[in-house]
Amino acid sequence: ASLAKSLKVPAKPSLQVAVPAGTIDLYKAIGAFVQPIMETDGHDAAVAVVESCCEGFRKAVHAAGPDKEEFVKAFNAEAPGGEADPGIMAGATAFWAGIGAQVGPIMESNGQQAAVDYVNKVCDGFKAACHSAGPDEDAFKASLAKSLKVPAKPSLQVAVPAGTIDLYKAIGAFVQPIMETDGHDAAVAVVESCCEGFRKAVHAAGPDKEEFVKAFNAEAPGGEADPGIMAGATAFWAGIGAQVGPIMESNGQQAAVDYVNKVCDGFKAACHSAGPDEDAFKASLAKSL
Repeated sequence: ASLAKSLKVPAKPSLQVAVPAGTIDLYKAIGAFVQPIMETDGHDAAVAVVESCCEGFRKAVHAAGPDKEEFVKAFNAEAPGGEADPGIMAGATAFWAGIGAQVGPIMESNGQQAAVDYVNKVCDGFKAACHSAGPDEDAFKASLAKSLKVPAKPSLQVAVPAGTIDLYKAIGAFVQPIMETDGHDAAVAVVESCCEGFRKAVHAAGPDKEEFVKAFNAEAPGGEADPGIMAGATAFWAGIGAQVGPIMESNGQQAAVDYVNKVCDGFKAACHSAGPDEDAFKASLAKSL
């Protein structure tokens, strides 16, 4: 209850749709592929290729779910000749990953149908923006944001990133024996130290995973984090990273820094207030965000 509360995320929110990372990658790749088709075969032929690519992408996302190899296979199967253009495949894979980062939390809080609806809403908005904007990137971004009801310069909307539960559970497993042997205050101190070490490591490393691991280990007693906590922390770092990219792109670096701090504050407060009660933790985090 505490984490959800600090993040102002309703326990069962109506579907909030953010622009996923990777949208621009696929948009640019389609544009580069379609330009010569437009010049040789005309506007209608180019539009048909865009339509086919967008619908192939949608089908592949639904077919593959979170499995990257399945996505590549399914997207290739939708392409003429059974193999997608390499540039389009790279863009599509980036967009698929961006959608995947959003889908996990939506599925967890609202269920599978909400996740399916989210994918369709993003794919509808992407296709409509490609068709309406053509090669005008600013128009594409504006159209996509409008169709997803995301203000062009939104106030900071904070979603609960993937990986929060992983780190929460890992900290809980590590702290339980400390609580039993050394008492409540000692356990609270470990939680506090872990949360603040995580915050410092996220800021220090940015998007570099090796740097994150190094920085998080450096914050741990003895210079090496517990393996379970490291696994949870890395998952949480990746979840934050998936949110930070779009925030930085639309609102700038300071907004991204503020987002990281808000998530870390909410996470820590939820850990302290909920203790081992996972439902209370989720509610607190959603509320704080």
